[in-house]
Amino acid sequence: MIYRLGLIYVSRKQWNEVIIVFSKMLKENYSFACRYLGLAYMNLGQSELAEEALNQANLLDVENITI
Repeated sequence: MIYRLGLIYVSRKQWNEVIIVFSKMLKENYSFACRYLGLAYMNLGQSELAEEALNQANLLDVENITI
């Protein structure tokens, strides 16, 4: 359910809300949460945080070529 809420925020480009929702999901180590965190940080101009999140997503799901 929280994943869907996060996707709604992504579609609305509400990047601060995306960060809040997917940060909560990180406690369960979901790679997609890291991907969307990276996207949100990138759109907010926070490239270092975006890179960290995307690197973490890659570590959690090394076979996913979309990261």
